[in-house]
Amino acid sequence: MNPILTEILATNTTRDENGKTVQLHSSVHTEEIEFISSLIKKHQLSRAVEVGCAMGMSSLAIAEAIDGVDGSFHYIIDPFQKSQWNNTGISNLKRAGFVNFRLIEDYSEFALPSLAKEGVKVNFGFIDGWHTFDHTLIDFFYINRMLETGGVIVIDDVHMPAVNKVIRYLYNYPCYQFAGSVENENITSQRKLFDNAAKVFSGLKYVTGKKVAAELYNPKLLRSDKELSLNSSMIAFKKVSVDERDWNWYANF
Repeated sequence: MNPILTEILATNTTRDENGKTVQLHSSVHTEEIEFISSLIKKHQLSRAVEVGCAMGMSSLAIAEAIDGVDGSFHYIIDPFQKSQWNNTGISNLKRAGFVNFRLIEDYSEFALPSLAKEGVKVNFGFIDGWHTFDHTLIDFFYINRMLETGGVIVIDDVHMPAVNKVIRYLYNYPCYQFAGSVENENITSQRKLFDNAAKVFSGLKYVTGKKVAAELYNPKLLRSDKELSLNSSMIAFKKVSVDERDWNWYANF
């Protein structure tokens, strides 16, 4: 692990662009850093786009994992890197000696389509931006257009209801397969209740037929969070084929 990243994790502090020491917060933790790194190395990925930099922990993990690979590059989208984070994330990347990156200080709903229009192609995407349903889905939509077959998308904060719902939708995409997750130990009692109820209702799809059951019952009762690895803090999907859904494609989620 890069010495700067190791130092930050050991002290739970970092420094902003002015050298001021700040407490580490709003960042991915050690297990998630290792998860990101292992995915990139396992699938031999080298060109990344990331939504949300903050203090730069995920950025450091990505930059280190792709470092030294021919053609490696990292696009980082964070409209608040200067105004809210005092360039802490970018300063950490520079201190660690990484140079193959580009910071785009704009909202992802504007930055991602601009990159796609430029013809940028990536094979790794990380989504950790604005955590509403629509913003998360927009981030995925454009990264999907940029992502090459064989590439991987990782989504953080799976426990958040809006993000959780987006991931249920993504499970229906025929061109993606589950590629791993980081288990979340802090599962809410409500989600545990749904998981238990799902065991009772699981047979309904066979009694009424999958299509009818999908229309009648809450999807969480037919496919529990546990079954879909949504009892996680972070989840990954691999793009296994070209996205060839028809113009009127839809699947209940």
